[in-house]
Amino acid sequence: MTLYDDITLGLLDEAPNAQRYSRGNSLVHQKIVELIPERAVVLDVGCGSGELALMIQKERNAKVIGIESNAERAAKAKSNGIDVYNLDFGFTIPKDIGQFDVVIFADVLEHMVSPGAALSITKALLRPQGIIIASIPNVAYIGVRIRLLFGKFKYQESGLMDATHLRWFTLETIRLFFKRLDYRIESVYYIQPPMPKVKNIWKQVFFKLKRILLQTGIFIFPKLFSCNFIIVAKKF
Repeated sequence: MTLYDDITLGLLDEAPNAQRYSRGNSLVHQKIVELIPERAVVLDVGCGSGELALMIQKERNAKVIGIESNAERAAKAKSNGIDVYNLDFGFTIPKDIGQFDVVIFADVLEHMVSPGAALSITKALLRPQGIIIASIPNVAYIGVRIRLLFGKFKYQESGLMDATHLRWFTLETIRLFFKRLDYRIESVYYIQPPMPKVKNIWKQVFFKLKRILLQTGIFIFPKLFSCNFIIVAKKF
């Protein structure tokens, strides 16, 4: 690795683990899987180690092709049985890749130098009734707002403050972003932060209460309490 390969240099004590998102946000993955039509042909951009692709293949009986720029993650996805192209989607597309019913960007657009170029390229890959499903972190989440109120903007290895994020989105900027690129947003889904699994009974009670409060908050103020938005969009 050269100095230029680590974009977190100086932001974190050490470069983040390439496999840190191998399990992903289960709530995000579950919702994305629900949105995939049965027997669809799917392109998973930034497929990581292939966990989401495996879920889609198993639960939706779909054909999934992955694209992953990181060689380590691409190799892991291939070992998991996923058909993967190891390349940077924003700059290269294989000529023989074909067209798709669904193109997924699961917590990927915020990591791209030019997410707009990626979405523009995707138009040629979508079938006439094809859809984009994008999971995008909400920088206006209440936890981030509170930390900013006290002057804190601390980068982390993963999550909303992931030091490898190059772009930041609110729901309003997402809507405008897709509109400018000639996409029509069909649906928006609001995702609450994941809760860790704990064995301690009192912690279980605490997290259960916290989950109820977050669900209530999302119902009343979705743009404030959602940590992720899942967007379903079609090209005009």
